[in-house]
Amino acid sequence: MGAFVLGLQWFLVVLAGYLTLVTLTNLRSLKRLTATDMFAESPLVSVLVPARNEERNIGRCVDALLAQEYADLEVLVLDDHSTDRTAEIVQRRAVRAPRLRLLRGQELPPGWLGKHWACHQLAQAAAGSLVLFVDADTVLEQGTVRDAVAVLDTDKADLLSLLPTRVPGSWMDRMVFPVIDWAFHAWVPFAIAYAVKAPSLSLAFGQFLLFRRGAYEQLGGYEAIKDRVLDDIELGRRTTAAGLRWRLYDGSGRVETHMYASVGETLEGFAKNIFAFFGAQIVLFIPVWLVGMAVAFAPIAVILAAAAGAQVATTALVLAYVTVGLLLATWAVVCLRFRYGLWYAVACPMTILVTLQVALRSMVLTLQGRTQWKGRSIAVRRLP
Repeated sequence: MGAFVLGLQWFLVVLAGYLTLVTLTNLRSLKRLTATDMFAESPLVSVLVPARNEERNIGRCVDALLAQEYADLEVLVLDDHSTDRTAEIVQRRAVRAPRLRLLRGQELPPGWLGKHWACHQLAQAAAGSLVLFVDADTVLEQGTVRDAVAVLDTDKADLLSLLPTRVPGSWMDRMVFPVIDWAFHAWVPFAIAYAVKAPSLSLAFGQFLLFRRGAYEQLGGYEAIKDRVLDDIELGRRTTAAGLRWRLYDGSGRVETHMYASVGETLEGFAKNIFAFFGAQIVLFIPVWLVGMAVAFAPIAVILAAAAGAQVATTALVLAYVTVGLLLATWAVVCLRFRYGLWYAVACPMTILVTLQVALRSMVLTLQGRTQWKGRSIAVRRLP
């Protein structure tokens, strides 16, 4: 037993060292979107917003888009059979804003997910050489489109995505959102992801996806992923697989998203997303979470056992302290960067545990075929 504990602590301290190294390198590799002077040419940008029952968010989303400091811009909003005031709110603004247009969604064809069908229709109606997909619950700071277009040009990228600030709507969001930001910032080495061009390391966020029109069409657009739940992840991976160039920038403070308004919405949203991220494969899901739980709790268990008087090898105890220290350091960096309270670093085992419960619920509901979103059943396709 002692040999197992010691071996586990060696494994975990190496893993914690990797997480620390990735966290520190990503401070440079994951650049912030900064303000820039507009360049001479301003290609037409079609901002495409799918909206279904978004009366709570759509007004501020559209107002922020119309206020963008970018002249060559059209805003297309597709009402996806809303049963609330979504269409009315958009139409009132469209009367006063010539560059805003409201589209009425066609019936959902078999085999398509609702958002994907809406985005497909929007792309077909778009006139711009650049297409920007923005979620209806997202608000952009005034110069965001201008600065993103400039980055797309200077980085010679085909896809630019921005990491958003997630505004919590409940205590559940306050537990889960920091884990999401920590997970990608501490686990995904962006410098390597850009260099090796591995699709599995590609990462994009659906709140802000800016494509060159030719690249979007080369990927097959939303039609190519019509039954894949995580459209942003799939489009990012297809971009890399096609030999195209993607970039992710830190848009926190520039892109703000109000994803969920209650615990119920949070659970419903993550039920369709988390297990789908693992390709709906238990063989991937379980090991990743076991490792995550081990690095979060095993060193603490060793320290508590030693404090309670149990016989613990000195080396194992030292390794446990080092692992905890490194893990806290990664969390502190993420909390400071994304403006979470530093107490989240200390409370990281609790937030990881809550997120595990949400993830397990996602797995169970997905396997039972019971995931849904906005009144529509979601069939999560398993990857081969």
